[in-house]
Amino acid sequence: LNEDWDGSSRAGRRLVNTHLEMESSYFGIMTPPCGPWGSYARVNEAKGGKYRETVLRRREETLPLVKLCADLIIRWVKLGRHIVLECQGIFTLPEFAEVMQLVADGVLCLCTPHGCTLGYKDAESELPHYKPLKILTSSIVLVDRLENKDCFRDNNHQTIEGTNRFGIRSFQSAEWPDELNKLISFIILQ
Repeated sequence: LNEDWDGSSRAGRRLVNTHLEMESSYFGIMTPPCGPWGSYARVNEAKGGKYRETVLRRREETLPLVKLCADLIIRWVKLGRHIVLECQGIFTLPEFAEVMQLVADGVLCLCTPHGCTLGYKDAESELPHYKPLKILTSSIVLVDRLENKDCFRDNNHQTIEGTNRFGIRSFQSAEWPDELNKLISFIILQ
């Protein structure tokens, strides 16, 4: 699949299902939008007014994609395939109840590494971002690699708010850094 499909649309979901029936991918990586579900969204929701309305509208827009991710995880696990999902705030949604049961049963693991230990940093200042992550996976090798990726806040961090000369920091931090991409690539090749 390329960037032109929309997983929140009915046609996009059909396209994903068609691809899954035609291919037998061994490893699936999902990164649904975190913005409407993460901690910054909760802050904006608490502000009320237009901020709250924006968060609620974005949640409504992205909920079909979140449901698609949950459905794909269930299906892939049943087929014996591996998954990685990185996202904040969606794991307590009712749409993820069956997925979280797989975590409770030990089939999937939910890791909470810190982004600064995986290469997240500000594009301008190059200070690390303090970005707690939530990564759901079926890969024991990935769990082992992420297990001790904690930040003890003993160094300076760039907050993920405001802008720098490259634009909005929160948008920039949505892109996986090379270090995390290399780690995931290494895990897939194992």
